[in-house]
Amino acid sequence: MPIHPAIAPVFAARNIEFDENTGVAWRAGQILAPSSWQGEIMAKITGAAVGREEGSIWLFTVPSVEVALQEGRAAGIPVQRNHVFFTHGFTSNPLMGGNPLMGGNPLMGGNPLMGGNPLMGGNPLMGGNPLMGGNPLMGGNGFVDNDGNWVMHKPTASTAVPVGKEPPEWSGKAADPNLRVGILDTGIQTLLVDETTGEREVEHERLRTHVELHDDWKTADNIDDDGDPTTDEEMIIDEDELNRLPDDEYLDRAAGHGTFIAGIVRRLAPVATIVAQGTVSSFGEADDFSLKVALHEMVGSSSSKDDEDEPSEVEKPKPPQIINMSFGGYTEDDEVPIGIHSEIVAALTGEDGVYGNNDDIVFVASAGNDGDSRPSWPAALPDVIAVAASTPQGYPAWFSNWGHWVDAIAPGVNVLSTFVQSPARTHGKVPAVELFDDDDLARFAEAGEDVPIVWDAPEDYRGWAIWSGTSFAAPKVVAAIAREIAATGAPAKVAAHAVVRAHGKIRIPYYGTVVNLL
Repeated sequence: MPIHPAIAPVFAARNIEFDENTGVAWRAGQILAPSSWQGEIMAKITGAAVGREEGSIWLFTVPSVEVALQEGRAAGIPVQRNHVFFTHGFTSNPLMGGNPLMGGNPLMGGNPLMGGNPLMGGNPLMGGNPLMGGNPLMGGNGFVDNDGNWVMHKPTASTAVPVGKEPPEWSGKAADPNLRVGILDTGIQTLLVDETTGEREVEHERLRTHVELHDDWKTADNIDDDGDPTTDEEMIIDEDELNRLPDDEYLDRAAGHGTFIAGIVRRLAPVATIVAQGTVSSFGEADDFSLKVALHEMVGSSSSKDDEDEPSEVEKPKPPQIINMSFGGYTEDDEVPIGIHSEIVAALTGEDGVYGNNDDIVFVASAGNDGDSRPSWPAALPDVIAVAASTPQGYPAWFSNWGHWVDAIAPGVNVLSTFVQSPARTHGKVPAVELFDDDDLARFAEAGEDVPIVWDAPEDYRGWAIWSGTSFAAPKVVAAIAREIAATGAPAKVAAHAVVRAHGKIRIPYYGTVVNLL
């Protein structure tokens, strides 16, 4: 499946290579390998250099990934591409719904075709990613505002549908600082409130009292705009960015993804304190090594054994008990991605001498939106709860991935939640001269038409949107686990077992336990 023309330039700008035959994406010029193999790699892989060290897995830069893999594997070195994963906000790709079996049989248990149909096992799309073939969705022509003015939308590549009317107020229950949910995603939109100190606060009013901000937890991807590995100082991003990839009139495809997910958790589990880590770009992509770094910052650095005997003036935040990962993708030969997998194993087992008593952590990930059974990572990892999406009627969503590795299914179609506002808190109308060039203005004048009024928010986004995808089913399972912890006082793993794996739960074969939080 070829890359959509609207996406190809961004792939090039983001240093992403993509195999159209396998649906695998990776960072150009980067490989990963266990640190113990450094000597062998430097000696036997042409042009290899250490890009960054992080625990047991290191990133190496190479002139050619293909040559490096051939040389490394010939020498018995366990090298991998630095695989790239994408957010799972569903785009309007007509190919996504191509599995006729998914929508018709509500039982899913009595249909013998579900297990043995050869069409079900492979990847019929060969693109493996909802970003690859979707329509950039220009957003239509516009709408009539409350004053009767015709308002044009700025174009947007996001598939979130704007909602102008606020939903009813949510529960005013205070967040418990000891019940913590981590969201590894695009971050949270914030507002600068003090230029002198750099102090910021959460932009969305519904999230402000329930989201903690920690500047040192906002880790961006590990490459700069030129595709080169960055230093630690450069790996800081500000917030849930709106329009960066590329810098144009478009709202980026994954802009607001983290803010949207935070709203789902806030609404359904108001007792939880939310900690957001920005490591996914506004385009919706993050690589395996970056995710390892971000996960370490969110969990490992919160209680590192290395610092137990060294008093610090800065109190480290407590690690989250539940971590939401609404992204995923495929790997070469369906191999386990060694970056994020090594960090999850370290968090659960205390390997590397990095983690303290963090074994009671639950990881939840979206299963993917390709209507396929191919393992999507990190959801398919054995220590991760993989979540599929259902429709409002309770059927598996036509786009949802499925398989023996999927653990739960939750509503993921037409979900309403918090979204970005652009620019922050200035929802007025902007001078047309700033949005139209001279040729445009001349055409309006020649036609005798007034210059259209344009809102300063792409697609008139004012903090609310409707979105579909397994990305938004996963945080509902997270919320259900948080609610179980709050109600019973159980450890996170015990609560997760009660929600997903306990005897007597309603299950759909290949989709897992039904978690019907709306």
